[in-house]
Amino acid sequence: MLMNILAVLAALVWSFVVGFIWYGPIFGKKWAEYTKIKQNDKVMKANMKKYILQNQVFSLMWIITLSYMIYFGNPVYIDQVIVLVVLGWLAFSVPAVMAPNIWEKKPLWLGMINIFASLSSLLVAGIILFLIIG
Repeated sequence: MLMNILAVLAALVWSFVVGFIWYGPIFGKKWAEYTKIKQNDKVMKANMKKYILQNQVFSLMWIITLSYMIYFGNPVYIDQVIVLVVLGWLAFSVPAVMAPNIWEKKPLWLGMINIFASLSSLLVAGIILFLIIG
């Protein structure tokens, strides 16, 4: 299989857009409250480009993995992609986010915001990959 770079990049861009909306107007204030990050934190603002780049590298890793899951899973219909994404999310994202959340005694809602952000991004990425790769 030759990876479709266009599909991966499109999924990466839209995954970023979903995250921007999720952690901005939808849950931005609650997320900042739970993480104790101040909206006008100068260090955070000064390092924002670095944080975005690091996040995009990790997002690229799971989008590439997702593209292979879709390729090898060979879904025919979009609902099959959704099931594939949800199962992968349940198996990998939920435990990876919620276990440290519990041990680090972070608010349950912080974990919920983060895991459903990953589900939203994965669903959008999965649908884009499916539509482009076919």
